[in-house]
Amino acid sequence: MTLSWATQPGDAGDYTATVASEDDTDSTDVRVDAPANFEVAIDGTNSPVVESDPLTVTASVENTGDLADSQEITLAVDGTTEDTTAVDLAGGESTTVTLSWDTRPGDAGNYTATVASDDDTDSTDVRVNELANFTVDLVSVPSPILEGQFFPVTARIENVGDRAGSQNVAFRIDDEQLDVQTIELAGGEASDIQFLWTTGTGDAGEHTTTVSTANDTATREFRVLTPGSLRVEIESTNAPVLIGETLEVTATVRNVGDTIRDQPVELTVDGEAITSTEVGLGSGESTTVTLPWETAAGDAGEHTVTADTDDDTDSTDVRVNAPANFAVDIESTNSPVVEGETLDVTATVRNAGDVEESGSVGLTIDGANEGSTAVELAGGESTSVTLSWRTGTGDAGSYTAEISTDDDADTADVTVDEPREAGPPGGAPVFDVSVESTNTPVAEGETLEVTALVTNTGEETATEQITLNTGGTDRESREVTLSGDESRSVTVTWETEAGDAGDYTATVAGEADEDSTGVAVREAGEESATFAVTIEDVSTPEDDTGTFEATATIENVNDTEDTQLVTLTTDGVERDSRELTLAGGESRTLSFSWEQDRDDADEEIDIEVASASDRDTSLAALGGDDGSTSAAIWLLLLLLLLLLAAAAYYYVRRRRNRGEPPTAEET
Repeated sequence: MTLSWATQPGDAGDYTATVASEDDTDSTDVRVDAPANFEVAIDGTNSPVVESDPLTVTASVENTGDLADSQEITLAVDGTTEDTTAVDLAGGESTTVTLSWDTRPGDAGNYTATVASDDDTDSTDVRVNELANFTVDLVSVPSPILEGQFFPVTARIENVGDRAGSQNVAFRIDDEQLDVQTIELAGGEASDIQFLWTTGTGDAGEHTTTVSTANDTATREFRVLTPGSLRVEIESTNAPVLIGETLEVTATVRNVGDTIRDQPVELTVDGEAITSTEVGLGSGESTTVTLPWETAAGDAGEHTVTADTDDDTDSTDVRVNAPANFAVDIESTNSPVVEGETLDVTATVRNAGDVEESGSVGLTIDGANEGSTAVELAGGESTSVTLSWRTGTGDAGSYTAEISTDDDADTADVTVDEPREAGPPGGAPVFDVSVESTNTPVAEGETLEVTALVTNTGEETATEQITLNTGGTDRESREVTLSGDESRSVTVTWETEAGDAGDYTATVAGEADEDSTGVAVREAGEESATFAVTIEDVSTPEDDTGTFEATATIENVNDTEDTQLVTLTTDGVERDSRELTLAGGESRTLSFSWEQDRDDADEEIDIEVASASDRDTSLAALGGDDGSTSAAIWLLLLLLLLLLAAAAYYYVRRRRNRGEPPTAEET
């Protein structure tokens, strides 16, 4: 049988258990173990500590029970758990633990630190001291004072923290730091410190003085007085004006002093006195004056106008503009030309004035008007124009070509030659060269490529050297063999090097013909501007002759400002060109025009507008009707006649094969 004893708390110990009947007994030793019991006793702390330093608490933990156990030992500060650690102890075993609290700025004060197990707690008082904290109190700030006087400021600096410290104390007037002193104070200590500012002319007005430490700042406003003083400020002008107009300067005059002030206000232009007016103002008063300058011939340009009092001066830049003046300088011609070819005259037109204006640029040949084009230029801007004269039979001779505007003219001697004699019979080979495209612009060290269409205009197979020349130097030659009437695109190259940056004329030449185009080599690392070209519209004349107009939009699609030549060509002939400067992202619409001769009527022409970095093409049909039938219609009629002849031949042949007698029409 089994007998039991329900033990109670406090029964732990060694016992003798006896089982007895009426006749017999038996005994044995038994033990009741006490449960685990973790008793805690704080041994010490590192209190007091300073804000931001860790506070540590050391405690002994003993398992006074008989059984092993594991418990969490925690550190709480004023009831807030700050640290914890796990402890494993056998019955009767003990250990020491160290727990910590990471203090922060603002934690200064007295606290109760408690170390606890599941069974026991122990507490102790701890302290966190405040860091050195220097407060500022402005004890003495005089106000107002006069210009030229000393401005003494006394500040009391107190360390309200618990720890001694050393800090810099800064002294400022408005936004300018004038002085820095270093002070060392024990906890709770205070000391006065003095700063000094010597005022001077121009210091009058409202000011703020500031004294600051690393922990605190004190500010006080004060005023510096001054005798009456007239300040002048130019508010506006009516610049720019044209020569002969009155330039007006409007200025505000203000008495910034504390006494009445009477003074003349004078206007000078580039240091020369022009006019003056008397002004009297009380303290804080202001008035507006307008000072005139009557401009005259010779005054065009930039000037500095100044409004003066005895106390102050103010200046601004103004401009007197000269009227627009379109100066002309002929740059080149394609003279000599042969009768029937187009003579091109290229000139630079520059607005030597200061204001934007539109004008007409005309071409005369020995006084005969051969065409004109309209230009619009801002002051100082220039453009390149090309005007053309379509020569005809009998025009051979020497002429004076004149490009003129309403303001200027320039002339050049030109020559028209008689037609060249016909080549040898049988169509001797002659290579015609026409530039098609380039990869301009390129950077130094890159390869410049120029592609040209080379055509053997003769009937025999021939070989010629095709050469690329830039800047007067042959860059590459290629031997090209073409049969009669054969065409081929040929690409010639120039391996550029460091130092080659610049704008060039690239010429592709055979033995009897050549063609040129503008190219550019940029410095290494320089971003190339791309002038994208889009032909917007082409207007054709209603009759056999007249003026063609092409409108194109040019856009700088990069971020770099650049100047490029934009050229109009028709069927490979340059008709017009403009020098255009565009900032990054800027665009402008240009209009080109040229005269069309009656000999070109009923033709379809290729129109190209090209910048140094892009081009666009379009087709246009020339108006007019001289009673002739087009080549396409003649070809169609010829094909119909051939078909009829073939049908008749086939019909007669079949009849003869059948033995039928021919008809009267067949005989």
